[in-house]
Amino acid sequence: MQKAIKRFLTATKILKTKSTERAAHVVLAFWKAVSEVLPEEWSNTRKHILNKGLGVYALMDIAADLYREAPDDSGVDRISFVNALTDFAHQVDWTTKGKLYGLGGEGGVRPAVDYIRDVRKRAHLKVVSNG
Repeated sequence: MQKAIKRFLTATKILKTKSTERAAHVVLAFWKAVSEVLPEEWSNTRKHILNKGLGVYALMDIAADLYREAPDDSGVDRISFVNALTDFAHQVDWTTKGKLYGLGGEGGVRPAVDYIRDVRKRAHLKVVSNG
């Protein structure tokens, strides 16, 4: 968790403009949102990678994305993370036998993050029919 949070701090550069307490609040708010949006995946650690090293690293990268995309830091809280995660998190296959199967360690983080970002991007696409 410590290394994953360090990745978040580096990616967001939050400590250049905000206090350590604010950064800790943002990280804690994100993880509370994850546990709220994905309660089954959060509590059933044997069948899901959410709380394993790969999931923690990947999700902290996603947290950094969400933080950087926020128009105003003051609006980044548990509720904003819940809203953002609700849009795509259920479409990610978090199971240990799904798309993330076989990925592990820091080397597996990049493909995992790319997969989650792709799911997130596709969740925002809407099909428009002419006619």
